[in-house]
Amino acid sequence: MNKKYVMLITVLILVLVSVFILIKPHKVEMTNEGPIVGLGASLIAGYGVNESERFMNLVGNELDQDVLNLGVSGDTSAQILNRLNLVPPDASIVVVSAGGNDIIKRLPIADTRQNLMLITERLSANGSIVLLLDVRGPLLFGDYKSFYRDVASQNDRVILVSNIFDGIITDPSLMIDTIHPNAAGHQLFADRILTVINNQISFIE
Repeated sequence: MNKKYVMLITVLILVLVSVFILIKPHKVEMTNEGPIVGLGASLIAGYGVNESERFMNLVGNELDQDVLNLGVSGDTSAQILNRLNLVPPDASIVVVSAGGNDIIKRLPIADTRQNLMLITERLSANGSIVLLLDVRGPLLFGDYKSFYRDVASQNDRVILVSNIFDGIITDPSLMIDTIHPNAAGHQLFADRILTVINNQISFIE
């Protein structure tokens, strides 16, 4: 093969690689100016920690945004779906933590998936950006391995916060019990959510 041809191909490959590296990841544009809403069960509600220590409040404080906490301990995805009317239609970001109690109660995975699809579809239809927390924990694989990722991939306004429990649920110093983080765990939750928000959401100027 001609050396000049090989050199040209090499240069083109290097240029393409450089462009790929420099391209910024696509950001979801925020269109609503309402509060940040937490929708879910005990993780959102902040079971076992003071109000000021809850990750939803920490996120709101960091972003200087009002927060509406709609967490109800023990709720399944079906019960969360039935409370969607409580979410303001102008909610800017809705942090959704749903499905954990379904997993604990061994409810049919198909029903949980359908509920999560309806929750995310209806919230995004109002213009809200949905942050879907992957709350599987480290021991749930099989049908649950890509469960939350599959739901998030169906909607451009749904952003996955993957494996939010990584390094937390297995560390007793970060947990109140086997499923609920303490104040230090909530801080790590907030940090991970803020990283996703800063990297993947474009705010209204």
